[in-house]
Amino acid sequence: MAATDFEVRGDDQMSVEADPRVTFQSRANRVTVRGAMYAGNLCTVATLQSVSFQPAADHLTLTIGTKRTGDVLKRIFGCPDSLGVADFTVTVRMESTLPRSVTVTELPAGGEKQTTTVRRNSP
Repeated sequence: MAATDFEVRGDDQMSVEADPRVTFQSRANRVTVRGAMYAGNLCTVATLQSVSFQPAADHLTLTIGTKRTGDVLKRIFGCPDSLGVADFTVTVRMESTLPRSVTVTELPAGGEKQTTTVRRNSP
């Protein structure tokens, strides 16, 4: 992997029930993952917990989870019990070729783990 970018968007275009969308972009030599999951309340944010590439298996693995924010004021004044939704995009630029498969694991706040594996169709 050459570079990884993780972005949380506020546009709520993805459904938390839907599997993440994995796009293989051969010309740019990158993989893009778009998804949505419950990220907790104002005191919790979605985060890219891990990214790994196993060359022998030609497989990319991503884990998206949550973590507490560093905002002390939010914690002092209280965190609501509601679950907010985080739309996220992960972009992984590969050094050489695209992986044959990608597994995305979402670890949402207050929910069950969801794992999706997508295989690349073209060589």
